[in-house]
Amino acid sequence: IGNSEAINKVTEVIERVKNNKATVFISGESGTGKELVARSIHYMGQFARAPFIA
Repeated sequence: IGNSEAINKVTEVIERVKNNKATVFISGESGTGKELVARSIHYMGQFARAPFIA
């Protein structure tokens, strides 16, 4: 995707929360990649085999 400071911060957050059982609230303007982040958290985490629900 990229190697900017912003992308690196998002990647760090994904790594921290990907195996957390808590609900994660993702907010932002339309077109900022919220669903991409949500799918990344889901498919990189321990629940990857479960259905993705957005």
